[in-house]
Amino acid sequence: MNNYHFSDYPSANVGDNAHYMHCPTLQNQQGYAVCCHKVSKHYEGKLPSIYNDCAAAIEKNTCRAKQMMDEERGAGYKAIYFVSRAAIKAEEEARQAERKQVTVWGAKPASRFALPSAKPVLAQSKKDSAVKAPETRSELAVSDMYSAVVSELAKQDSPVSASKTAIPDAKPDFNKWEALGENFPVIKPVVPAPNLLNII
Repeated sequence: MNNYHFSDYPSANVGDNAHYMHCPTLQNQQGYAVCCHKVSKHYEGKLPSIYNDCAAAIEKNTCRAKQMMDEERGAGYKAIYFVSRAAIKAEEEARQAERKQVTVWGAKPASRFALPSAKPVLAQSKKDSAVKAPETRSELAVSDMYSAVVSELAKQDSPVSASKTAIPDAKPDFNKWEALGENFPVIKPVVPAPNLLNII
């Protein structure tokens, strides 16, 4: 009589039992339900030869799965080593739903890490564009003329040209300032403007 037939063990349900154990024979993690089927196939003489290491451990009673099956058979075939795969899936789905609720009701994660948005570029009005428009040829000519005038005035202020240009005396009207109750200002001499036509 085969005391290890998988149909007698609820834990041998491969589709629902997610319990894993450490296998000392193969030195890795094995699904307990799968190993129950190996033990059952061994006593039926149908275990493939690729599992010879498992077959030897079963015969020597060093197979961890066989020892666990003995415990469950001793407990009246109670599923001692059983973890419901469906329960794990339902628990994971519940956690995911809770995360979604926190994302919707709480702060938006994206807003905490988003880069600051660039300020909108306002369209320039016709007035602004007219002010910032490039200079025309006539404007450049007037600018050159003013530069020439300033240069000429600088020459007249120099000691060399001072002797050539006569500066008329500028006499302030002291009576006017005294009537207004003002302090007498310091009046600078007025330099006559040069003839622009001669400069241009």
